[in-house]
Amino acid sequence: MRTGKEFFAFVLILIASLIFGAAVSAQTTTIDSSAAAAAAATAATLSLVCGAIWFVVNIIILIWVYRDAKAHGANPVLWALIVFFTGVIGLILYLLLGRKSAVPPARV
Repeated sequence: MRTGKEFFAFVLILIASLIFGAAVSAQTTTIDSSAAAAAAATAATLSLVCGAIWFVVNIIILIWVYRDAKAHGANPVLWALIVFFTGVIGLILYLLLGRKSAVPPARV
């Protein structure tokens, strides 16, 4: 069961991801013709779809790193924040440096 601090950290990471995703996908465009309007609508749709996919993948990676770090005796909040701010590079760093053991310790 999650403790209050772990849940609070998870919610903060989730909110930060939402804010960052909204900031990345926010764009303003002036449209003069119908062809430009169609192109802008297509680009905006593609941008939103890519942003949504990025967001979902980022959340999945954050949850996995958090759980894996906790299972391997590492600091889960620290590694989740590192992965959040550095993306795939943070994930690679976690896989190379973050695990204290190759196999999670046995639960007694």
